[in-house]
Amino acid sequence: MPSSLSAQTRFYRKLHKWLSLPLLFFMVLVSVTGILLAWKKPLALLPPTQRTQVERPEQMLPVEELMRIGVQYVQDSVGLNPLLDRVDIRPEKGIAKIVFKRHFKEVQLDAYSGRFFR
Repeated sequence: MPSSLSAQTRFYRKLHKWLSLPLLFFMVLVSVTGILLAWKKPLALLPPTQRTQVERPEQMLPVEELMRIGVQYVQDSVGLNPLLDRVDIRPEKGIAKIVFKRHFKEVQLDAYSGRFFR
């Protein structure tokens, strides 16, 4: 530690400068990703939710069948990890969204026929 007051002040200024640069980078990164998450719909970062001809809800395919179709598609066609995160069923729109844990791929299926939306 420097002994004189002016040497101490210079030391603390250098320390402050070199500690603040990585923190500044971290704060900018958090701010930018937060803005992207908040504005994901206006910036069109999400795929639009499709619609299908809504039939009677009791004619929907079982959830297990929709999950099997989505996992098979991701394994065979895309070649990504098929570990499921969640299945979002929207009966009023007639679709099922299947979201995976290990990547950002989302599969949208017609909940009545099991076909994919492109």
